[in-house]
Amino acid sequence: MPFVCRGVRGATTVESNDREAILEATRDLLRRMIVVNGIRPEDVTAAIFSTTPDLNAEFPAVAARQLGWHDVALLCTHEMSVPGALQRCIRVLILWNTDRAQHEIHHVYIRGARHLRPDRAVELPIPPPEEVLDAAPIGPLILALDAHAGGYTSVISATNGEILAHHRSSESLFLPSGRLVVSRLYDALDAALLEARPRPLRPASLGAVAISLEAEDADLVREALRERYGWREQVRIVSRLAAAHAAADFPAPAVVLVADTTWSAAGVEAGGTLDPVPFAGSRGVVALDNRLTGTWLGRQAFEAALLSRFGGPPTALYDALQARTRAESADELIRWGQERASPAFWASLAGVVVQAAEQGDPTACRLLREAGAALGQAVLLLVRALRLSVASLPVVIAASPPLLHPTAMEAATRPVEEGLGASPALVPVRHPVVGTVRLALNLLESPDVVCQRVLSALQAVMEQEEAGQP
Repeated sequence: MPFVCRGVRGATTVESNDREAILEATRDLLRRMIVVNGIRPEDVTAAIFSTTPDLNAEFPAVAARQLGWHDVALLCTHEMSVPGALQRCIRVLILWNTDRAQHEIHHVYIRGARHLRPDRAVELPIPPPEEVLDAAPIGPLILALDAHAGGYTSVISATNGEILAHHRSSESLFLPSGRLVVSRLYDALDAALLEARPRPLRPASLGAVAISLEAEDADLVREALRERYGWREQVRIVSRLAAAHAAADFPAPAVVLVADTTWSAAGVEAGGTLDPVPFAGSRGVVALDNRLTGTWLGRQAFEAALLSRFGGPPTALYDALQARTRAESADELIRWGQERASPAFWASLAGVVVQAAEQGDPTACRLLREAGAALGQAVLLLVRALRLSVASLPVVIAASPPLLHPTAMEAATRPVEEGLGASPALVPVRHPVVGTVRLALNLLESPDVVCQRVLSALQAVMEQEEAGQP
């Protein structure tokens, strides 16, 4: 049968008008619809979500984005308010291009929505059973996930170099206090497994799993993953400092500094032992005002752009910020910032500084130099505190791309040169997840040629993504 567009219906309910409740229920419903029908995002024309009028805490379509449906057209609306109708109900209609006949489509009604269509009620367990999902026969598979306060990146790869899944999300897996929300980690891992190509994967398909996080109790996370996915010896939980060190191919001795929404640091002894520096960093007693983070850079850009707008004509920085936010006026821009203010939000604006600096905006150039100088001061502090030799000392810097801009890097070398009389070898790391992938491959005891094959393929995928190519 030729491909035609079929409708796939589903419905579920929630206990309260709560954002997380709406997203969790919608993700659960979508996963079941995906698994029982074998739906792939690229085959979906559109999806329409409706809620009863008593649900408005969040758009249920956000759950689809969280599952990797980035290019699918999505629409949200309210259901008709019919007296006596089911309350707190979420419905979805997926328009799916498939060669299946109508009677082969499985509609899914769960939770309190089961009585709407008792004949369609489905209680498929999640994660899906092994007979539904299976791995493609392309060799051992690894999953790597790097998470920080501003989002996460996940990768699934085969040892032949094929990248089965790669996803970057701005959804944080952490509370504002910095504590990991394990249910969000589950959602991120489930989404990676379901998004894998050529078909979704079951957890048992993975030969190795590496997860890099900001400070966490590795044993507790490992136990949680064992209980949910059955992963035992193939799991490695590491710090983001360890991932950055691995991404730079394990130089020793060295200084490692990670700076995105927050910053942390470590020294690496000659033998390769990584020793975190507890007194320095965003949560340490020496925080340097967090000037070396994307959070600081984005917030300063926001404030400087608005001040310039109120004090005169628009600048390149203001124009870049307005284009990024799509705000039509300064007042709308202020409201936009007030509604979204968070470390992750400010960090997401750091890129406008580079755009404006490349157009010669003096404020943007100044901000990059200030961030770079703070980076250099942090390096100087760490080298002195750790009593490391500065002769050709590698300094691994994993940071958001704006902080790795040449203007910032040039400013970073000056404090060290002036303070120590020598120039460190700055080693920029744009994607710490590269190190997480390397650590996962190490669990498989993969030879160097396999590591290079996988890392080269991942680098190509990330470069295509940054260039905006499909």
